[in-house]
Amino acid sequence: MSSFKYELVNFTREGMELKNTWIRMSEQEKSMAMKDYPFDKPFEEVIDDLIRWRETLDKNDNL
Repeated sequence: MSSFKYELVNFTREGMELKNTWIRMSEQEKSMAMKDYPFDKPFEEVIDDLIRWRETLDKNDNL
């Protein structure tokens, strides 16, 4: 496994943990966390997109 792929696996694993924590947060906590949020998509969608990207790279085992 390349170092990039290894780090991407770790990154998406942490992303899933963040998503699970996000789901359990109150609306007030989410509102505060969204201040200066840098992405155009909702947080959960960003994480899901990262996971799909990693899965696509997993199918293409050239990395």
